[in-house]
Amino acid sequence: MLILASVVTLSACASSISNTNSASPQATFSPATATATVTPSSATTPSPAPAILSSAPSQLEARAIGTLTNGEILIAPKTMEIVEQLGAPSCLGKSEDYSIKSDYEAIFKDSTGKKTTIVLPEIDTFITSENKQLTLPTLHFKDFQAVVLAPRYTDCHGIEFYLIGTKGSAAFSFKFKTDEGTFDSFNYAPNTQLQVMDDQLVIEPGQSAGSEAKKQRIFKPDWQNQTMQLVKS
Repeated sequence: MLILASVVTLSACASSISNTNSASPQATFSPATATATVTPSSATTPSPAPAILSSAPSQLEARAIGTLTNGEILIAPKTMEIVEQLGAPSCLGKSEDYSIKSDYEAIFKDSTGKKTTIVLPEIDTFITSENKQLTLPTLHFKDFQAVVLAPRYTDCHGIEFYLIGTKGSAAFSFKFKTDEGTFDSFNYAPNTQLQVMDDQLVIEPGQSAGSEAKKQRIFKPDWQNQTMQLVKS
């Protein structure tokens, strides 16, 4: 009987130990419980948002247009334009001015809608004060009209420009012939304008820093040879 009582006592102890283990928090711990009790301080920090670029693509049918009595001159991008602000002031423009880049072509669209490509040197950048279509100034000579194309509205010394002449259905870019040679473009001083006087082109030329002011240069148009011939400087 003593032996039987001992067995019963041992069995009861074992049962008590088993029940104690079942009530332990460690017995009910699981991965799901661990996830639920993670505090915000241990959460993964979100990645920062990507930086916004200062440049953005843009596309106009024509970046610049010159209106004539016999049609229009269109300066059109052949590829998507990239537009960005200069970001810092200089003699090329203010910090908030725009640099607009593409591969541009010049097109003459006559009054009937016919389009002709005009041969020009490579033009890949405009610098303007506003991101909008530009209006090109027009000069009126006795027998023809001409559009002034200046890709940059200002410059350190002289503003480079091209002169596109039109008459009837013909259009071309004049070359400038001087004693130094023949050039596709010429330049005029910032804050001045090109003028036509006595059917000749009058230019206030740009000048280098520290140099003396240059005299007016006067060019006589030669339509047949597609040149502007320097006649006075």
